[in-house]
Amino acid sequence: MTGNAIPRARVGLPIALPHGPIKKHQRCFVSLLTALRFFVLAVTGILAFVRLFSIGIVGLHALMGFVFVGLIALRVANNLNHLSQSVRSKVVWLTLLEARRE
Repeated sequence: MTGNAIPRARVGLPIALPHGPIKKHQRCFVSLLTALRFFVLAVTGILAFVRLFSIGIVGLHALMGFVFVGLIALRVANNLNHLSQSVRSKVVWLTLLEARRE
């Protein structure tokens, strides 16, 4: 591998970024973008319900919905190792069983 080449990830493993872990200000920016996407999705959903049909509003709502779902899928794929460790925990299953009883 030479210089700044990005290493290829194997199937099932998280993608290794050349600059290392995400820094705090980058996390804040990603959280802000996520909040903004959710806000656009909520506002366009309300407008599509209240106002007369507008293909622009419904199209933006659908686009933001697909982008949101796609980013959730990418996040789950990137954190699959940690999520699978959490699912193996007895505490998670005991909590789910207790919640089901109520």
